[in-house]
Amino acid sequence: MGERSISAMGHVRMMAAVQPFLSGAISKTVNLPQDATVEEIEDVYMQGWKLGIKAMAVYRDSCKVGQPLSDGGSTAMDAAADKAAGRVERVIEYRPVRKRLPRSRPARPSRSPWVAPRVT
Repeated sequence: MGERSISAMGHVRMMAAVQPFLSGAISKTVNLPQDATVEEIEDVYMQGWKLGIKAMAVYRDSCKVGQPLSDGGSTAMDAAADKAAGRVERVIEYRPVRKRLPRSRPARPSRSPWVAPRVT
């Protein structure tokens, strides 16, 4: 992780500060260094629970085969190889068709048959 990265508890405190003002959960990931232990991850979850966070995602650096951030080198090389081989991909773009509503309604809305009649 970089020099200016936020500590794990910094992420948790940041979410806890905002959570009382939201009705749902926050979509935020707590980033942990590669050498994080199981106990540190457990502590992050426990502190989040104690601070009232509804949901939390944890990512430990280099724990996946493919990192979330990449330089895109392989896709750029694949595109160059396709272009050199003369293969062209045909792109079909679909767009929504706008249909205008009529100026007047064909019928007036009526009361639902499941609503009890008014008693006056």
